Amino acid sequence: MVIYALLNSENYCMGMSELTNRVENEYMIEVEVWNDSYLYRKYDKDKSEWIDEYMSIPYVPQEVTLESIKSDTAPIKETTTLTADDALTIMEYQTILDEKLNKIIAHLGL
Repeated sequence: MVIYALLNSENYCMGMSELTNRVENEYMIEVEVWNDSYLYRKYDKDKSEWIDEYMSIPYVPQEVTLESIKSDTAPIKETTTLTADDALTIMEYQTILDEKLNKIIAHLGL
């Protein structure tokens, strides 16, 4: 198996791929191991090395309110009953996920 970092037109890694055979493609850089730390990192093709430059990913926090949950779930209201306790649980879970995402973003230095 051959592992590749998949680059966009600006040489930022946008994903990883593992193939059974080698391929020649200017936007696919062979790497030794699958490593998510390549994601959004820039590759210098002239020097054939990864540099400490990362793609800017804007973080736009979205406020979660009971009203927004109600409007988002309105189409399924006929088949599903969402109680206030359920909505509160969803909001609490969303807060936990937001905190985890913020830690990941901080760890990546974005």
